[in-house]
Amino acid sequence: MSIGTVEVDIERRLRRFRTDRLLNGYAGRQLFSLYRQQKLADIAIECFPIYVTDYVLGRYKAVMDEIEKEAIAAGVVTKEELRKMHEKLWRADKKGTFFGYAVAITVAGRKP
Repeated sequence: MSIGTVEVDIERRLRRFRTDRLLNGYAGRQLFSLYRQQKLADIAIECFPIYVTDYVLGRYKAVMDEIEKEAIAAGVVTKEELRKMHEKLWRADKKGTFFGYAVAITVAGRKP
């Protein structure tokens, strides 16, 4: 998941923390290779873009309260950095310009 913010460094650190520590955010990139290694046939890949233009909904869906709390504890970001980023994201939300997105990937195959 990524969000549109001028605080790119903070957003990248949070995204990386979330991807590396809280879920396997790289799994979609590995699925095709894993399916090929298993010699599956008729491999089909579909990508589904997911976007959100509501800051509150985006935070909720991305479990950002939990992620940010853990990122602070791990020293990835500071409370002050998050306050600064939140302030700008709230402003964007009020102006109707907040945007976040993710891409879901589905891979299917069959045993020959």
